[in-house]
Amino acid sequence: CIVEYIFGNYDSAADKIQERWIMEKECCRTSMYYGSTDFYDCLICVAMARKSEKEKWVPLAKSARSKVKEFEKFGESNCAHKCFLLQAEILDVEGNVEDASSCYDAAIDAAEKSGFVNEQAIASERAGDFYLRHGDTRSSHYYNKARDLYHQWGALAKADHLYKSIPS
Repeated sequence: CIVEYIFGNYDSAADKIQERWIMEKECCRTSMYYGSTDFYDCLICVAMARKSEKEKWVPLAKSARSKVKEFEKFGESNCAHKCFLLQAEILDVEGNVEDASSCYDAAIDAAEKSGFVNEQAIASERAGDFYLRHGDTRSSHYYNKARDLYHQWGALAKADHLYKSIPS
Protein backbone atom coordinates (compact mmCIF):
# COMPACT_ATOMS: atom_id res chain seq x y z
CA CYS A 1 0.00 0.00 0.00
CA ILE A 2 3.00 2.33 0.41
CA VAL A 3 3.78 2.36 -3.30
CA GLU A 4 0.10 2.91 -4.08
CA TYR A 5 0.06 5.89 -1.71
CA ILE A 6 3.34 7.36 -3.02
CA PHE A 7 1.99 7.32 -6.56
CA GLY A 8 -1.38 8.80 -5.55
CA ASN A 9 -3.48 5.64 -5.96
CA TYR A 10 -5.34 6.35 -2.74
CA ASP A 11 -8.38 4.14 -3.33
CA SER A 12 -6.19 1.12 -3.94
CA ALA A 13 -4.02 1.96 -0.91
CA ALA A 14 -7.14 2.29 1.26
CA ASP A 15 -8.44 -1.07 0.02
CA LYS A 16 -5.13 -2.68 0.95
CA ILE A 17 -4.98 -1.24 4.47
CA GLN A 18 -8.58 -2.27 5.12
CA GLU A 19 -7.74 -5.81 3.96
CA ARG A 20 -4.72 -5.80 6.29
CA TRP A 21 -6.87 -4.61 9.20
CA ILE A 22 -9.27 -7.52 8.62
CA MET A 23 -6.39 -9.98 8.42
CA GLU A 24 -4.84 -8.59 11.60
CA LYS A 25 -8.12 -9.02 13.48
CA GLU A 26 -8.47 -12.60 12.26
CA CYS A 27 -4.84 -13.43 13.12
CA CYS A 28 -4.88 -11.59 16.45
CA ARG A 29 -1.70 -9.70 15.60
CA THR A 30 -0.78 -6.41 14.06
CA SER A 31 1.92 -5.28 11.66
CA MET A 32 4.19 -2.98 13.59
CA TYR A 33 7.27 -1.66 11.91
CA TYR A 34 8.28 0.99 14.42
CA GLY A 35 5.43 3.28 13.44
CA SER A 36 5.85 3.05 9.66
CA THR A 37 2.67 1.05 9.14
CA ASP A 38 0.63 3.49 11.20
CA PHE A 39 2.36 6.43 9.50
CA TYR A 40 1.20 5.33 6.06
CA ASP A 41 -2.20 4.27 7.41
CA CYS A 42 -2.71 7.83 8.66
CA LEU A 43 -1.58 9.39 5.38
CA ILE A 44 -3.90 7.13 3.42
CA CYS A 45 -6.83 7.84 5.76
CA VAL A 46 -6.31 11.60 5.34
CA ALA A 47 -6.13 11.24 1.56
CA MET A 48 -9.41 9.34 1.64
CA ALA A 49 -10.98 11.92 3.98
CA ARG A 50 -10.25 14.57 1.36
CA LYS A 51 -12.09 12.50 -1.24
CA SER A 52 -15.13 11.31 0.71
CA GLU A 53 -16.50 10.07 4.00
CA LYS A 54 -14.55 12.52 6.15
CA GLU A 55 -16.47 11.35 9.24
CA LYS A 56 -15.19 7.80 8.64
CA TRP A 57 -11.58 8.51 7.71
CA VAL A 58 -10.55 11.36 10.05
CA PRO A 59 -11.03 9.32 13.27
CA LEU A 60 -9.05 6.47 11.70
CA ALA A 61 -6.30 8.94 10.79
CA LYS A 62 -6.22 10.31 14.32
CA SER A 63 -6.03 6.81 15.76
CA ALA A 64 -3.08 5.93 13.52
CA ARG A 65 -1.37 9.21 14.40
CA SER A 66 -1.68 8.48 18.11
CA LYS A 67 0.07 5.14 17.55
CA VAL A 68 2.96 6.88 15.76
CA LYS A 69 3.11 9.37 18.63
CA GLU A 70 3.67 6.41 21.00
CA PHE A 71 6.74 5.37 19.01
CA GLU A 72 8.08 8.91 19.29
CA LYS A 73 8.63 8.28 23.01
CA PHE A 74 11.21 5.64 22.13
CA GLY A 75 12.98 7.44 19.32
CA GLU A 76 12.18 11.08 18.69
CA SER A 77 14.64 11.37 15.82
CA ASN A 78 12.87 8.48 14.09
CA CYS A 79 9.34 9.75 14.57
CA ALA A 80 9.15 13.52 15.20
CA HIS A 81 8.99 14.36 11.50
CA LYS A 82 6.30 11.73 10.99
CA CYS A 83 4.21 13.22 13.80
CA PHE A 84 4.58 16.75 12.41
CA LEU A 85 3.52 15.63 8.94
CA LEU A 86 0.55 13.65 10.22
CA GLN A 87 -0.53 16.59 12.35
CA ALA A 88 -0.23 18.91 9.34
CA GLU A 89 -2.37 16.60 7.22
CA ILE A 90 -5.05 16.24 9.89
CA LEU A 91 -5.10 20.00 10.60
CA ASP A 92 -5.47 20.68 6.88
CA VAL A 93 -8.32 18.24 6.38
CA GLU A 94 -10.04 19.82 9.38
CA GLY A 95 -9.59 23.32 7.92
CA ASN A 96 -6.89 24.69 10.22
CA VAL A 97 -4.72 26.10 7.44
CA GLU A 98 -2.40 28.32 9.46
CA ASP A 99 -1.30 25.64 11.92
CA ALA A 100 -1.05 23.06 9.15
CA SER A 101 1.39 25.25 7.23
CA SER A 102 3.83 25.48 10.13
CA CYS A 103 3.57 21.72 10.77
CA TYR A 104 4.51 20.94 7.16
CA ASP A 105 7.66 23.03 7.52
CA ALA A 106 8.44 21.43 10.89
CA ALA A 107 8.06 17.97 9.32
CA ILE A 108 10.40 18.83 6.45
CA ASP A 109 13.00 20.33 8.79
CA ALA A 110 12.85 17.43 11.27
CA ALA A 111 13.14 14.83 8.49
CA GLU A 112 16.16 16.64 7.08
CA LYS A 113 17.79 16.90 10.51
CA SER A 114 17.28 13.18 11.13
CA GLY A 115 18.42 12.13 7.67
CA PHE A 116 15.13 10.72 6.38
CA VAL A 117 15.38 11.86 2.75
CA ASN A 118 12.44 9.68 1.70
CA GLU A 119 10.09 11.15 4.30
CA GLN A 120 11.42 14.65 3.70
CA ALA A 121 10.41 14.12 0.06
CA ILE A 122 6.94 12.94 1.07
CA ALA A 123 6.50 15.89 3.44
CA SER A 124 7.63 18.31 0.74
CA GLU A 125 5.20 16.83 -1.77
CA ARG A 126 2.34 16.95 0.75
CA ALA A 127 3.24 20.60 1.44
CA GLY A 128 3.13 21.27 -2.30
CA ASP A 129 -0.32 19.68 -2.47
CA PHE A 130 -1.41 21.74 0.53
CA TYR A 131 -0.32 25.04 -0.99
CA LEU A 132 -1.81 24.13 -4.37
CA ARG A 133 -5.19 23.31 -2.75
CA HIS A 134 -5.12 26.72 -1.08
CA GLY A 135 -4.07 28.63 -4.20
CA ASP A 136 -0.64 29.56 -2.87
CA THR A 137 2.21 29.91 -5.35
CA ARG A 138 4.65 28.38 -2.85
CA SER A 139 3.42 25.00 -4.10
CA SER A 140 5.97 24.99 -6.93
CA HIS A 141 8.85 25.44 -4.46
CA TYR A 142 7.72 22.44 -2.43
CA TYR A 143 7.06 20.28 -5.51
CA ASN A 144 10.50 21.04 -6.92
CA LYS A 145 12.08 20.27 -3.56
CA ALA A 146 10.15 16.99 -3.37
CA ARG A 147 11.22 16.00 -6.88
CA ASP A 148 14.87 16.69 -6.04
CA LEU A 149 14.61 14.72 -2.81
CA TYR A 150 12.96 11.73 -4.50
CA HIS A 151 15.79 11.80 -7.02
CA GLN A 152 18.39 12.03 -4.22
CA TRP A 153 16.72 9.09 -2.48
CA GLY A 154 16.94 7.06 -5.67
CA ALA A 155 13.19 6.95 -6.33
CA LEU A 156 13.67 7.93 -9.95
CA ALA A 157 10.25 6.71 -11.14
CA LYS A 158 8.58 8.82 -8.45
CA ALA A 159 10.73 11.85 -9.29
CA ASP A 160 9.72 11.46 -12.94
CA HIS A 161 6.06 10.93 -11.99
CA LEU A 162 6.10 14.09 -9.90
CA TYR A 163 7.82 16.06 -12.68
CA LYS A 164 5.12 14.98 -15.14
CA SER A 165 2.23 15.62 -12.76
CA ILE A 166 3.29 18.97 -11.22
CA PRO A 167 0.84 21.63 -12.30
CA SER A 168 2.49 24.40 -14.31
